[in-house]
This record gives sequence, C-alpha cells and structure tokens, in this order.
Amino acid sequence: MKKKLILLLSCLALAGTASAQSYYESDSDIYGLGSSSKSPYDNPQSVTNEISLYIQDGWGVGYQLRKDFNRYIGWNILGISYMSGFNSPEDNGQVNVRAFGFRAYTPSYKALRGYADLNLGYTMMYGRRNDPSHYFGLDFSVGVQLSKHFAIGYNLNFVAPNGGKSHWGRIAFLF
Repeated sequence: MKKKLILLLSCLALAGTASAQSYYESDSDIYGLGSSSKSPYDNPQSVTNEISLYIQDGWGVGYQLRKDFNRYIGWNILGISYMSGFNSPEDNGQVNVRAFGFRAYTPSYKALRGYADLNLGYTMMYGRRNDPSHYFGLDFSVGVQLSKHFAIGYNLNFVAPNGGKSHWGRIAFLF
C-alpha cells in the first residue's frame, strides 16, 4: 500500500510539471490561432470555495477551501465533511476534517478539465452502540470539472489504522 501511495503521489507531482506548450499556454500567436485564449481557467481565482454532495448507500455534504496557484496545481487549505447512512444520522456517521491536501488539474479543453485531489486529516466515526472513534483520515478524489462552477467525480474515503474505506459519488459546486 505504501509503494502504491508513493507512486501515486509521484505521478501527480510530475503531471503538474510536465506539460507541452499548447495554444492556451502561449503568450504569442506563433501558431496563428488568434490572440485570445479560450480557457476559462487562464486566470485562477485567489480562493475557491467548494460545496460537495456525496452519494452511495448513504449521503454526505462537504465544504472545501482551496487556493489555486496556477491552472494545474491548487492547495486544499481546509476541508470538512459529514457522511451518514440513509436510515438515520443517529445510527452511524462520520465527521472528516482535512487540513492538508492538494489538487492537480489536467490541461483544459474549452470548459472541461480533469482533476485529482488528495487530502489528509482527522476522522471521527460514531454509531448508536459505540462511543466515537478517532482516526487518521484520507480522501482521494478524481473527476471532471464541467465548468468553472460545477464538477462531478469519485471519492475514496479511507481511515487508518483499521483500514476502513468507502466509495462515494461526488457532485461539487464551486464559487
């Protein structure tokens, strides 16, 4: 597992730095394609807020604050989420607080671009019959940003040391 995680982190780091110059990255019109860039991600916002809805055999909501350094790399400053089953939040649930993470983006095509997130932090799980349990938590997400304000994807939630994991569909609204 450690080797796979190191390999994944290495690939994400290299993907952000290795990109061929394209029409969207050129400051001059050496290809004769026109002088204005058509990517909505050319000038990243200083801070992005993201509200996420999670779905599987349960539900969840989350908030994430991100600082994008450029079109390809962002720092996930703070994330918080709550996930539960459909029956009742009293039966079981978890609260996630993520204080360290990053996001890598693919080059964009018009308003479409891919992303991958890795966030580390704290998870508190509870159940009706159990006292709250405290864990190291990790979230890994991949998906497609369909516009500047909407994204869909997949989220893997992992807690250690018990090795529990859950898989979620993710719908995100960015502002």
